Amino acid sequence: MAGRDPGGPEHRLVLKGDSDAHIVKGLVALMLLIFSRKTPDDILKTDARAILEELDLRQHLSPMRANGLFSMLERIEALAASAKKQTA
Repeated sequence: MAGRDPGGPEHRLVLKGDSDAHIVKGLVALMLLIFSRKTPDDILKTDARAILEELDLRQHLSPMRANGLFSMLERIEALAASAKKQTA
């Protein structure tokens, strides 16, 4: 879920997410750590794939979990792109 942060002059996205599965909960927390409360431009400029590659998570995740992680990333990028259009 995403919303606008009313606490500042810049449009920032507030991301929220959760899961019952502990591994997915950790992946959601990682995405929130990387992206939450950033401007749409900052989100779109962030090379999250490089961050995830540096963490070498793929070797520790099942293919389904890895696909879910990258789906989360794509969704966050889409939300940022949409928010950027709305503020332009």
